Amino acid sequence: MDFLTDLGPGDRLGSYTLVRKLGEGGMGVVFEAQHATLRRPAAVKVLSAWLSTGLGRRRFEREVQACAALTHPNTIEIYDYGETEDGTLYYAMEFLEGYDLTRLVQLDGAQTAARTIRVLDPIAGALGEAHAHDLVHRDIKPPNIVLCEAGGVPDVAKLLDFGLVVPMKRGSTRLTMDGHVLGTPRYVPPEMIGERGEVSPASDLYSLGLVAYFLLSGRHAFDGDSSADILRKQRDEAPPPLREVAPDVPDDLAEVVHWCLAKDPTQRPRSARELRDALQGCAAATQWDAAEASAWWDRWRDQELAERAPTRPSITAPSTTAPSTPAAKKRER
Repeated sequence: MDFLTDLGPGDRLGSYTLVRKLGEGGMGVVFEAQHATLRRPAAVKVLSAWLSTGLGRRRFEREVQACAALTHPNTIEIYDYGETEDGTLYYAMEFLEGYDLTRLVQLDGAQTAARTIRVLDPIAGALGEAHAHDLVHRDIKPPNIVLCEAGGVPDVAKLLDFGLVVPMKRGSTRLTMDGHVLGTPRYVPPEMIGERGEVSPASDLYSLGLVAYFLLSGRHAFDGDSSADILRKQRDEAPPPLREVAPDVPDDLAEVVHWCLAKDPTQRPRSARELRDALQGCAAATQWDAAEASAWWDRWRDQELAERAPTRPSITAPSTTAPSTPAAKKRER
């Protein structure tokens, strides 16, 4: 059993039998599960019991509806949604085997420019579809992006966790408290800090720029002794120049990252498409191909077998504990 829910391994939700806990977030717990008849694995997110009425319930339903409306191959796929007789809300989504970006950097260190572009470009594409549906994700951060092998293709990036998604259409309900900052301080755009908490597609692109900074440098662009300190820096300070903390980052990619990190949303890329064009225009954009991606995954599979890891690296929710695998040496660049 998990303290956030009365459910645990062996329990049944509709057609799904829970296998093990994968992680937990602000709204609930995610389990690996098995479909009774299809026999395929799934990830099942269960809303915490104390959030199952009022605002929590509406936000959970909005998350499901937002994801279900999106069909981009780099957005996690929703399979099913249901409610038990006792009022437990849950939804089932595809089960991903891989590494969220926090764990990727913990294990493998700062990433090359070429691989970083390989990760960012499809996620920008997924955001572009969401923005075209008048949806802003609002919680872009390393744990919400997973690298996996999907359909035999290595290094597929998937965007997760639409729990804070908000529609941009005039008259839509925001489902937030005035003046309350939602999201993770290290990845919150400055316009979301304060009483109005304004959001736009540019807000997601700012957070994606912070993800890029983290991948390329192995460190957060903004850090501090407290959440308030980090939020103040997000609002008032520029991050350290990327090439000062990661000298190997090419100038053209560093410029794209800092473009995303402009404090004024109007000074950032005007759309996810414009950001993708800029990424694809970088010299390193063609330097990480399928062969190199396959070789990377083969190396990590071999290492995990050698270390006799007790469980598979299955990530479908933000990690809450440090990885048990010792940090590996950075691969040769």
